[in-house]
Amino acid sequence: MATITLASSLASLLLHYEVLRLLTFLLPSIAVKPRQKLLVVVTGTIVAHLLEVLVFAIAFWVCFELDFPDRGSEMSFVQALYLSIESFASLGTSTGFPVGQLRLLAGVEALVGLILIGWTASFTYLAMNTFWMEH
Repeated sequence: MATITLASSLASLLLHYEVLRLLTFLLPSIAVKPRQKLLVVVTGTIVAHLLEVLVFAIAFWVCFELDFPDRGSEMSFVQALYLSIESFASLGTSTGFPVGQLRLLAGVEALVGLILIGWTASFTYLAMNTFWMEH
């Protein structure tokens, strides 16, 4: 389970890095007004965050199935996605406290989400600094 947690964290980190790198490369060549490039930044980073949440949702679903195979309880993928969104945004969980190995995954996802959201905020600030005053 720790391996799944580490793999999910690294996959999210690399995905975020590649999206920001792609945006940095594409922004100067996009034929839209400079201020509209900020919409591309925000949209691109939201898509990245949703994909990162999806990576962790798959990890939640897999870990639940591995941790509780014979309990008769189930976690649907939609429940895993909701738990992942709550964890990624560091909101805590309103659906109940994660148990077993899911606690490690939820805690690490909150840390990773906080770091990636901060990274997005600083990237967006730099893009605003570059494109906001251009006409």
